[in-house]
Amino acid sequence: MRQNARTARTLAGVVMAVAAGVTLGACNRPHLSTTPLTVVGVESQYADVLGQLGGRYVHVVAILNNPSADPHSFEATVSTAQEIAAAAIVVQNGAGYDSSITPIETATAGSGRRIVSAAAVDGVGSTVRNPHLWYRIDTMHRVAAVVTADLIHFAPRERNYFLAREQRFDQSLLRWQRLVRLARARTRGLAVAVTEPVGDYLLSAMGLRIATPFTFQADVMNGIDPSPELLAYQSHLLSTKAVQLFCFNRQVESVLTQRLSAQAHQAHVQTCGLYETLPVGEHYQQWMTNTTTTILADLNISIAKE
Repeated sequence: MRQNARTARTLAGVVMAVAAGVTLGACNRPHLSTTPLTVVGVESQYADVLGQLGGRYVHVVAILNNPSADPHSFEATVSTAQEIAAAAIVVQNGAGYDSSITPIETATAGSGRRIVSAAAVDGVGSTVRNPHLWYRIDTMHRVAAVVTADLIHFAPRERNYFLAREQRFDQSLLRWQRLVRLARARTRGLAVAVTEPVGDYLLSAMGLRIATPFTFQADVMNGIDPSPELLAYQSHLLSTKAVQLFCFNRQVESVLTQRLSAQAHQAHVQTCGLYETLPVGEHYQQWMTNTTTTILADLNISIAKE
């Protein structure tokens, strides 16, 4: 998404460099007592889950790991390719979100490497409208199961260790999942406006109605100027307080998003910034729980005692 001609040229150069000389590391299984498996999470949230599941037996690399940057502006480098080439397991989002990684994976294809696509695991396919799958309430549970099986494949002697960590991870998701279920009983009938579909899966799971047309969201997500009609409708939602909350992507700032945020503030509509990649210092499940709690607080809803 948002891949421009410059990015495409850069990627082509990287792939050529990789094909010419990157040493493949995924073919060999290291002795885990001394050398951990190199595992790559293309997005930092997947890298975090890889670390939680693999523990002391993995060396984790995150490709998109800057919560202050627009992940759509990512450009692959030779260093990126080398990290992917050395990986035993690569976890990526799929659904077109990180398609720039695919040519690198192909150019560095080594026997034995496992590639896990959250989109494939979720069964949503490549044509899903909203690729921000980590905001789906069950996605990481499914990804964790596949990753654990792959870790066991590379280190069968550590099977019990990996299974225990998977169980611990799944248990840690329960607080967030319970919070989302409780929210549904309190948010019925409330509407939100958004700039793009970053948090749509979570907002819908919480029982909120997303009033912004998806065409508008898709345009902003893909760096396209929405039509005047769509922009007028979005502005109307804010100026008339037809929504109770306005959610925007913290990592993507433009004149349009600034204008809409200003309209929301002027109309006294509460605003909420959502991250597209994992904030520094948080684990995935903490990020999701904190985001859900923040949304509820912005809606002046408390369910702490329930």
